[in-house]
Amino acid sequence: MTFITPLLNTNIYLSDDKETNNIYLTNLLKTFVLAINTKESGIYEIDEFNISENWFNLNSYSQKRPAYRKVILFPSLTAAGVTSIPHGLGDISGFTFTKISGTAKNAAGTLHVPLPQGTPDDVMITIDANNVNITCATATYNNFSAQVILEYLKD
Repeated sequence: MTFITPLLNTNIYLSDDKETNNIYLTNLLKTFVLAINTKESGIYEIDEFNISENWFNLNSYSQKRPAYRKVILFPSLTAAGVTSIPHGLGDISGFTFTKISGTAKNAAGTLHVPLPQGTPDDVMITIDANNVNITCATATYNNFSAQVILEYLKD
């Protein structure tokens, strides 16, 4: 098993020998690339994006599976009901969702809440074969918009 550290050594020493420097710098650049590629991406897009997470595979721990992120926008929520937006992921029967979260805000932008939200104003996020659904149990979220962040593995 290869261990890749995301931390880079800050001590860089060059010699007077050009050939030694070439080998050293090539290895240093490879280390940089590996370290950068193992960092989780801070990019949030409405299109599917590989976030540079590598997850174990249940059938073979040495094989890694990439993780993806997608943001779903909800222009408005249905008060005391369900709002559904197509996720566009295709067949999700082989997916493993690792994170499902979001936020909502009122029309004035003066009140922001995390999703899902517990009692007394229950709001639930679910994903079915075609849609991301936000279910609001009460009218509290009337005139709210929302965004949901999906992170997942494709099995």
